[in-house]
Amino acid sequence: MPSIACPEQNTPGQWDYHFVLVKPGVKHVREETAVAEANSDLEMAYEQREETGSDAAMAMSLRAEGYISDFRIVQEEPDSPP
Repeated sequence: MPSIACPEQNTPGQWDYHFVLVKPGVKHVREETAVAEANSDLEMAYEQREETGSDAAMAMSLRAEGYISDFRIVQEEPDSPP
């Protein structure tokens, strides 16, 4: 599914995920197409921020596209199907 990782710097050179936005309503068979969709959605959100000068407009754009932030990241089991 399309995902956008939002890192934060804890110490110089040390970055950790602050949060991850995901679009759970959309599933892609290939990772490349999910990445392409996330990039396109993020570009659109940046355009909203540029037009309005508001980070909130950027966040609302992503929310309108179906992204959520309260999503658990689960590592797949080695034997689970893709």
